[in-house]
Amino acid sequence: MAGVRTVSAPLVGPWTTIDGSEGVAPVRLLAVAGAGASGGRHVTLAHPRIRRLPGDERVLSITFVLSRAPDPHEPLAGLVQEAVLGLEAEVTPPPELCERLTAKTGVEHVPLFVRRTSLRLTNSETGRVLAETTVDTQLPALSATLDRTEALALLDAVAGRPGPLSLELEAGYRAADEEPGELRLEFDLGTVWNALSALVSGDDVWLSGDDLSGVLAQLIRDGSVLVSPMAVPVPDVVAELMGDFERALRPILHSTRAGYELTERPPDGTLISLTHRYQNSGGLATVRLPAPMHEVLREALAGTDPDRYVKPVTVGTGGLGTVPVPKLVHSKSRPAPPAMVLADGRVTTAWNAARPAGATLPAAHAVLAASRPDL
Repeated sequence: MAGVRTVSAPLVGPWTTIDGSEGVAPVRLLAVAGAGASGGRHVTLAHPRIRRLPGDERVLSITFVLSRAPDPHEPLAGLVQEAVLGLEAEVTPPPELCERLTAKTGVEHVPLFVRRTSLRLTNSETGRVLAETTVDTQLPALSATLDRTEALALLDAVAGRPGPLSLELEAGYRAADEEPGELRLEFDLGTVWNALSALVSGDDVWLSGDDLSGVLAQLIRDGSVLVSPMAVPVPDVVAELMGDFERALRPILHSTRAGYELTERPPDGTLISLTHRYQNSGGLATVRLPAPMHEVLREALAGTDPDRYVKPVTVGTGGLGTVPVPKLVHSKSRPAPPAMVLADGRVTTAWNAARPAGATLPAAHAVLAASRPDL
């Protein structure tokens, strides 16, 4: 079995916006062409999003610290002292999205391979950078402790209200030069299946892209995967060949939203031979991907239980104590929501707390960020 990669290294630009939407969920992407005449596009999400784990878990934690437990009918926003935010962000589009775009357009679309990522949380009103990090991976993690003013802005963002907070991601990638190169990759598909199978145990049946790249690096080092010429460090070879390697494994991998799942083991002697043509590096280029924080959180919390990610706590003599959290509602029209109060040991709306005893209504979700005193 042999193949030739059809998308060469990405150019510095220009980047164009494309629509990757399917159904009701809007998805905006940015794309840049590969160098040379082979065509193809490298794509990334147009805005950073909160990282999703297998099982659709979000890597997100928001804690609002209140000065005390609220009195009945007392809005919560007046008690917020600070907030603690922790998250991981990603801009790599799902594999099935790239496959759908390739099938739809006839032009191969592949995820942009990001070598370095900078992520920062900013306040546009003050110009302050509230937190920032730079990592040599595609998955930056960020944590921040916000003072009262910025905590209230985060409270608004949780409810989907526009505000001054923004999440800005800069993705660094190796851009193409003019001189082409070539790498040859050879391996037994059964040997790769064995290595991937060793990573699957119990209920953990999903493999990630990091699992695939780790196995590729391991097999190159032990000689099970032959690369020629081998004139660059293994991490660079893995970065360059990862797209080809993943496509070559499609006979033994089933791709889903949760990750990759191994299929049946192929017979011994199922040899794969790939020729990878590439452009020599022209240096590290960057693409800037900013997003308003309320849009990032709206996407992250949609379709999930926000209680799992958003927690208010109180400060007392015994330390921090949790406060019950109402669920969130994100409405496209976003009408002004009622103030939040504490009633019968739970956080609810002032209107709901004033209903006569015994009155029954269908279950409804309160709106956390509606706790401004002036609402």
